[in-house]
Amino acid sequence: MVARRIGAFLFLSALLLSGFGTFVHAQSAVEYEVVARILPDKGITSATQFELVIDISGGRNPNVTDLKLGDLANVTILNGRPQTSQSTSIVNGQMSSNFRLSYLAKGGQIGPARISPISVTVDGKVYNTEELRFQIQPAPQIPRGASGRAGSGKESVFATARLSKDEIWEGESVVATFEIYSTLTITRPPTITEAPSFTQFRAARLTDNSASSGSRATLDGRTYIVLPAAHQLLIPLTSGELEIEPYEFQVTVSSRRSAFDLLSRGSNVRIQTEPKVVTVKPLPAAPAGFGGAVGEFRFKAALDRGESSVNDAVALKVVVEGLGALQAVEPPPWDAPASVKVYEPKSQLQTEIRDGELFSRKTWEWVLIPLAPGPIDLPDLQFTYFDTQAGGYRTRQAEPLELAVAEGDGLTNELGSPAEREVMSLDRVDISYVRGLGDTPLRFAATPIYQRRWFLSLGIAPLFFVPFFVWLGRRRDLLRRDTALARNRRARKKALRSLTTVRKQMKDHEGAHFHEEVARSLVSYVGDRFNRSPSGLTYDLAEELLAAQGVDEALRRRFRSCLETCDFARFVPASGESERRLEVLDDAVALIDELEKA
Repeated sequence: MVARRIGAFLFLSALLLSGFGTFVHAQSAVEYEVVARILPDKGITSATQFELVIDISGGRNPNVTDLKLGDLANVTILNGRPQTSQSTSIVNGQMSSNFRLSYLAKGGQIGPARISPISVTVDGKVYNTEELRFQIQPAPQIPRGASGRAGSGKESVFATARLSKDEIWEGESVVATFEIYSTLTITRPPTITEAPSFTQFRAARLTDNSASSGSRATLDGRTYIVLPAAHQLLIPLTSGELEIEPYEFQVTVSSRRSAFDLLSRGSNVRIQTEPKVVTVKPLPAAPAGFGGAVGEFRFKAALDRGESSVNDAVALKVVVEGLGALQAVEPPPWDAPASVKVYEPKSQLQTEIRDGELFSRKTWEWVLIPLAPGPIDLPDLQFTYFDTQAGGYRTRQAEPLELAVAEGDGLTNELGSPAEREVMSLDRVDISYVRGLGDTPLRFAATPIYQRRWFLSLGIAPLFFVPFFVWLGRRRDLLRRDTALARNRRARKKALRSLTTVRKQMKDHEGAHFHEEVARSLVSYVGDRFNRSPSGLTYDLAEELLAAQGVDEALRRRFRSCLETCDFARFVPASGESERRLEVLDDAVALIDELEKA
C-alpha cells in the first residue's frame, strides 16, 4: 500500500515537472517585435519637440534589461531615462501586450536627421530596430501682430502655413500644412472660417492621423502648443510664381491654469495664415508615351500565371508606384497579339503621405483570353515619366512576359470569342408530409397561468411591499430636508456615474475635454462629501478636508497627483493616446473607492 502511494506521488511529481518545463520552454520561445518611430512622423522643425518611441509587442510581460541608443545625427535627447507604459489586449483568446519606451527629443539644424538602429535586450535576446531618417524643416516665423485675447500681452496665438517644397515642377505635388501656435490652452479644435479657392491648383484635403496629437515648440524663448489645423495636397495647373491664399481659423482658447477653476470660459479668436508663394518650373518638351506622371516612380508588370489554355482567362497586372501624383495618369499603351482577346483594364489608386511627400500606387489589370494554342510573347511594356530629381524624362521597362497556351475544349460563342461557361446546379427539396391528427382530442400543453402557484402568491405580495415603500418614502423625505446628508450619501454614486459617462464617450471627446471631466468628477466628489461648493475648492483646501477625516498622506498625495495630471493635460488638449487616458480614468475610479473606505 505504501509502495503504491509512493509510486503515485512520484508519477504526479514527474507530470508537474514536465508541465513546468513545457511552460518555461514556451515562455522562452516567445518572439517579440521591436519597432522604433517618431511622433509626429512629419512636420518636425528646428523648434519642435517630438517623441522617439520604441514599441515592444508580442509577449505578456517582456523583460527589458538593456537599451542602447545608436548614433544621433542632428537630434538631441532631452530626457536621460525613457518613460515607460504598457497595455494588454486579448484577441481570439490569446493575450498580448505592448511595452513602450519613449524619449523626448528635439531637432537640430535645418536639414536631414538620422537615428541609427536601437539595440534592445528583451528576455535575454537582442533586437535591433531599423534606422530612422527624416528632415528638419525651418521653424516658422512669428507673424507681426500675433496676439491672443484682449489685454493679454504676454500670451499669443497665431497660424502658420508651411510647404513641403518651395520650388517644384509643373505637375509635381506639394503638401501645404497649416498649424496653430498658442501659448494659451486650446479648449476646442480649430474650425475653418475661410478657405482659399486654389484656382491655380488641383487641390485635395488630406486626412492626417497625426493631426489628433499636439506637440510643443520653442520660438524666441517661449513655449508654444502646436496643433495641426489643415493639410492640402496641391498640384499646380500652370507654371510661374503661384500664390497660396491665406486660411482663416477660429480657435477657442482659455487662460485657465488650475483644475479647480471650473467657472472660467474660453474666448474665440480669429487668426489668419500669411500667403505663401511656390515657384513652379515648366516641363521641357515631352517625348512620345509620356502620360503626365511627374515624380520618382517604379514600374513592374506580371501575369498571374505563366501557363493557360485556350479560352482560359489570364490576368495581366501593371503597377506604378512612387513619390508623385498619379490621379490623371493613363495606363501604358501596348498592342496585344492577334491570338489574344483583351478586355478593358480596371484601375485602382492608393495615396498616402510619407515624410511630407505624396506617395501614390496605381494598378491596372487586364483580362486576357488566349484564342489559339502555342507560346505567346507579349510586347514589352514601358512607362515614361518626368524625374524631378534628375530634371529630365525617364522610361522604365518591365521584364518580358511569355504565356504558354495549351489546347482547350474549343468552345466559342456565336461571335467567335471564347464562351464563358458557368455550371448551374438546382437543388430541389420536396414538400414534407404532414401527419394528420386523426381522432386525438385537443388539450392544453401546460397548466393555465391562473392555476399556477406564483400567480396565487401575487395576492399576498402587498403585505410585504407596503412596509418597504413606507420606509423608502420616509428616507426620501429625510434626504430632501437634510441637503448635506443627501450630498454625502450620493457623492460616490454621482462621481462614479460621471466617470462612467466619460468612459463611454471617451472616443468622442478631445484630450482637454476628457481630462476636464475627470478632474471635475474628483473635485465634485470632495465637495459633495464635505458639503462644499466645488468652484471654491483649491488643492490645499481639498487636502486639509481629507486630512481632517483621517485620510493618510499617501492617498492624499495620489489624489492631488491625479488632479495635477489632468490639469497639465489641458495644455495639450489633443494629446494622449487611449491607453494613457484609460490609466487616468482607472486611477480616478480607484481613488474614489479608496477614499470611501478611508
